[in-house]
Amino acid sequence: MIAPIFLGQDDTTIDGNGRRSLKPMYMTCGNLRVQKRNQKWANTCVGYIPKPNKNHRPSNMSKEQWKRDKRQIFHDAMAEMLAPVRQFSKTGVWMQLRGRDGALRTVLVVPTVVIGSYDQPEAAAVVGKLDAYRMMHMMCTM
Repeated sequence: MIAPIFLGQDDTTIDGNGRRSLKPMYMTCGNLRVQKRNQKWANTCVGYIPKPNKNHRPSNMSKEQWKRDKRQIFHDAMAEMLAPVRQFSKTGVWMQLRGRDGALRTVLVVPTVVIGSYDQPEAAAVVGKLDAYRMMHMMCTM
């Protein structure tokens, strides 16, 4: 059985002055019916992407190197969060799931990331360019 995974990300400010922020990555299973996907139990926070503070940039580091380092931090965090999905997408994982008749069956489940949903700033970080929705080369939904 293919288990399509939808990923979503959005910046979250955690103090009133905008000094602290997090980038949570959420996941939901595409096998859920549309009416159930928006419920709290259907979305899972799989991790947070660190957001380097521009005030902590070393003085001897160029702007271009700082941008490259921030992108590398983003990609490393995504690789770490999605490592189990990558592993099990190759081999699958045996799970006991209920069928339509309610009986438990042992099924080989293969997780696959099928959609990434991003706002404009996050889309620019993912594809590495500003105004990323134009000519986007990846599957995306808004």
